[in-house]
Amino acid sequence: MIIRNCESTVGDICEFRYGVRPTVTINGDADYIFAHIPMHLEYIITELLKNAFRATVERGMEREPIEITIAPLPEGATPRGSEHSISNVDQGAVDLASNSLPGYSGKSTLKDSMIRPLQESTPGVTIRIRDRGGGISPENYKHIWDYSFTTFNEDEANDSLSTATAGSDAFNAISGATGGSSIAGLGYGLPLGRAYAEYFGGGIDVQSLWGWGTDIYLSLRGVGNVEIKEPGNG
Repeated sequence: MIIRNCESTVGDICEFRYGVRPTVTINGDADYIFAHIPMHLEYIITELLKNAFRATVERGMEREPIEITIAPLPEGATPRGSEHSISNVDQGAVDLASNSLPGYSGKSTLKDSMIRPLQESTPGVTIRIRDRGGGISPENYKHIWDYSFTTFNEDEANDSLSTATAGSDAFNAISGATGGSSIAGLGYGLPLGRAYAEYFGGGIDVQSLWGWGTDIYLSLRGVGNVEIKEPGNG
């Protein structure tokens, strides 16, 4: 299971840095299967678990398990947090140049500019990650979607950058610092994870109770339908 693989990776990083690793409990429909791109799903979940693990340990709550709930979306439901999903215009999938030509008689695509990138009929899922890490402070909460915003101090952030950039280009530096061997990095993990989720018709919502903990809701729309074959049917 992808979630367990991500848990193992983040747990190793957390134990290396802090000497301890929180446990993770999974409930809901733990065996649910839907079609998605493993690399993107692993990236998003890894980044969300990094935040949860770090907050839990730094608050001294490592004995409290991080709870992950898997809830398949009802048929026809809109994924939570997807109200602001990117449009075809944002993706560059609308032929604006042809529509601007004098006398162009082709069918205009502008009216379809708000069609979501995935069909509404594909199965989806919401994954909630709940931790007891004390929540997000009010002064930080308003910046959580800002690229390059991090609660690491300058030396820690520079260490993450120098580790990630060794022999890599700028793009790999960003993805390496957020998805590599550091428990936190340059502040790209959460906003970039949300961008991936929105591209696939979903989104990320954050609900924080300052002084207690944080709930993260990751909603995703599948990229197709999965056929479950019955035993004996090939």
